[in-house]
Amino acid sequence: ALMLRPGQTLRLPARSPASVYHQIEGRSEVRVGTQSFTLEGADTCCAPGYTAVELRNLSADAPAFLFLADEAPLHRKLGVYEVRT
Repeated sequence: ALMLRPGQTLRLPARSPASVYHQIEGRSEVRVGTQSFTLEGADTCCAPGYTAVELRNLSADAPAFLFLADEAPLHRKLGVYEVRT
């Protein structure tokens, strides 16, 4: 699980694994490349591999909690895991 402080923005670099973001609590904006998604409780979106992702808590006074799942363990096992900066 990932917690974003009120108003916090987290920029994730482009990585080889695809990823899924599930909003547990709060309200967040997930920017995947040039597309933007607003997530509220129980909403889910995904990002393809090699795409930069930006997560932003839309609340100024409450934390936002997201669950993140990705293919990183598989990519590491296969020796193809990559982070692009």
